[in-house]
Amino acid sequence: MNKYKTGHKLSFVSMVFSIFLNSALYGTLTYFIGTMVDLGLEKNLSEMFSLSKLLVVIALLSLVVGFVTSFIENGWINLSMNQLKKDYIDQVLDQDILEVQKEKIPRYFSNLTNDFDRYETKYIKSIPQMIGMGAQFSIALVLLSVVNPALVIVPIVMLVMMWNRSKKSSEPIKEKEQEKTESLESYTQYINETILGYEVIKQHQIEESREQQFMDHATQVQKDNYQVDVETTKVEAINSLMINTLLVVLVIVGMVVAVNTGVTFGNIVIVFSAFSSVLWPIQRFSLVLAEMRGVSDVIENFSLKSKVSKRNVEVSEFNELIFDHNDLGYDDETILKDVDLEIRKGEKILIIGPSGAGKSTILKTIRQSITPCEGIVTLNGHNINDIKAQNYFELFSTVDQVGFIFSGKLKDNITLFQDIDDHKVSTVMKQVGLGELDINTSIQNDGDNLSGGQRARVLLARALCLDAQVIICDEIFASLDASVARSIEADLLSLDMTSINVSHIFFEENLPQYTRIYIVENSTIKIAQSLQEVHDRMLEVSHN
Repeated sequence: MNKYKTGHKLSFVSMVFSIFLNSALYGTLTYFIGTMVDLGLEKNLSEMFSLSKLLVVIALLSLVVGFVTSFIENGWINLSMNQLKKDYIDQVLDQDILEVQKEKIPRYFSNLTNDFDRYETKYIKSIPQMIGMGAQFSIALVLLSVVNPALVIVPIVMLVMMWNRSKKSSEPIKEKEQEKTESLESYTQYINETILGYEVIKQHQIEESREQQFMDHATQVQKDNYQVDVETTKVEAINSLMINTLLVVLVIVGMVVAVNTGVTFGNIVIVFSAFSSVLWPIQRFSLVLAEMRGVSDVIENFSLKSKVSKRNVEVSEFNELIFDHNDLGYDDETILKDVDLEIRKGEKILIIGPSGAGKSTILKTIRQSITPCEGIVTLNGHNINDIKAQNYFELFSTVDQVGFIFSGKLKDNITLFQDIDDHKVSTVMKQVGLGELDINTSIQNDGDNLSGGQRARVLLARALCLDAQVIICDEIFASLDASVARSIEADLLSLDMTSINVSHIFFEENLPQYTRIYIVENSTIKIAQSLQEVHDRMLEVSHN
């Protein structure tokens, strides 16, 4: 991401030109003012009058260029940040679906909010300042050289001193900025967890403990902010002391030079104006550069490297998914043992069992969130871990209790902005029981104006419109009224596609429509031999 350290290239060139032009006009004004002073002392009124008209023109031109420069600077900042954010989002979306693990999400979120804001404030917005300082310093050198070339040595020596000072002072700032990045990421993750789990927090009355943890995170962020401010203040204080000392030296040197060289009073005005123009850039230079160096490492967090995938098997259709005596679970814990599970094209599979039995472990394995502890899972005879991720996941569509629903038109939520004609969308909506809604219905607040049943039906409609070959239903009936859930299950079973329904809720009238029913219990999975077995087993669980 280093290529973005100068932001948007074309507007950057325009900005540099306009800033230098503005400084050049200011320098010209300074020079002519000094000349006018000498003309006044000589009582040369005619030339003073002629020069004053030119000064008015230059002053007006300087005013216009100043406005234009400000406009170009703001435009450059906006273009630079938009370009950086766009490329970062492109990198995020270009990540392999299997690489974007849950623990990376807080990092992405923190980068897009906290880190981008810090980078804009302390780096991007500082670049026009640095260019302005450079332009002002350069014009001041030109003015000094016009009066006496020897005077140029003084500000150059000062600049070298402050440059070396900025190198030393930037290291502690950089260290504190990195600590701040880490604490902000942790803080962002905690806030996100709290908002997503708000209902659970209220339900189980754990507000007090969450509040205490929040205060711990917030305090750490404030502490890191304070440490950055302390280091910055140290730099500013030392710089101020050095500049004030140098200012005294400059006044003395300037007076000595003026007396010994016999320069005109107008030239003295030019010299002191030039030195004044030099002091501000040098005073700000060290501090701004130290802050920029301190936060510059943040941009390295914006560089996301995609691993080269070793998956080379391509699939275009779903024929069969086979678990063959697999142990499923995590590195430190096996949840299910000796799992035999077959799902073939067109079949309707129901996987039931009590909460906590391990049903989600099967789904996580299918989604490749976890890998089998023992054995391999195959799709069409290929190890699912050898199949190209994009090929594999295109075959499946998941319907769960939450689902990805966003504010916008209903049609866009169903098609995900794919080029699908309205007739197909309307037909699919009728298939899944959404026929009473218009395809242009506005979805508000991420789906708050949809019922739980409608959310599930929207996800079913999406699966059909996007030509998924397998629908995976993950406990979609858990928070729905029985009549609504029963109706959705009937619609699901009527679809001409493979479906896997994982639930701890079932409806007896729909059970005969399933090809096979699996029961998860006692750390394994087995095929139900009869509908009565399903009924008896789940009834027993509900009474326990």
